[in-house]
Amino acid sequence: MRFREIIKAIILIFACFYITSCNLNKKIHIVIFNENQKEYLVNYILFKNYNIKLIDNNDYLTLKKINEKMLIDILYTLNLRIDIIKNNIVNANTTRTVEGGPFIRDYLKITAENGIEILKDSSPIKLVYDPTHPDAILNGANEGYVQLPNIDLVTEYYELIETVKLYNSIVDYIKINFKQIAIEKINIATIDEIEYNIRIEKLLRLLLEFSLENKIPEFKKEAQ
Repeated sequence: MRFREIIKAIILIFACFYITSCNLNKKIHIVIFNENQKEYLVNYILFKNYNIKLIDNNDYLTLKKINEKMLIDILYTLNLRIDIIKNNIVNANTTRTVEGGPFIRDYLKITAENGIEILKDSSPIKLVYDPTHPDAILNGANEGYVQLPNIDLVTEYYELIETVKLYNSIVDYIKINFKQIAIEKINIATIDEIEYNIRIEKLLRLLLEFSLENKIPEFKKEAQ
């Protein structure tokens, strides 16, 4: 009886060792949708100093010896990035802030030295002529112009789509390999809405350019 218990214990130890080693040797191929995402992920992994092997295969990154904690950490930062981009989109036309002046675009930067930082974009703000606007400049060389945020909606929408795709691809991997973790993908309907908004934004931009170049004919009433 004692001998059987010893055999069972040995089998259990080997089973636990096998399961643990399988988890440690798991690898994931993360498809990279643009170079910004690659830099973002590599810097985050270097910052966290994970004991994993990272192989750059141009279109995708291969991570070996991964664990669920690392993937959850990556999803957390991706979710933070998505929130920042959404906030930029919401404030694309905010001309007045508590700090004074228009809203300045935020962006998430990750480096091995400084870790995760939310910074303000130093690119110049936009000037749009609209003398009827309540925040129009009242005097000086830019009289009648309105200061608008340094946000390009098409770029923000694009970055949001690509980040959501990356987020969802990692969630798919977790659902297959770490079934004990309950996590949901970001609704794909959101992406459809964003892509629609991109098309509308591009159309409005073209119409504005044509209007400024006097390419849209004016419809005048015929003299009666």
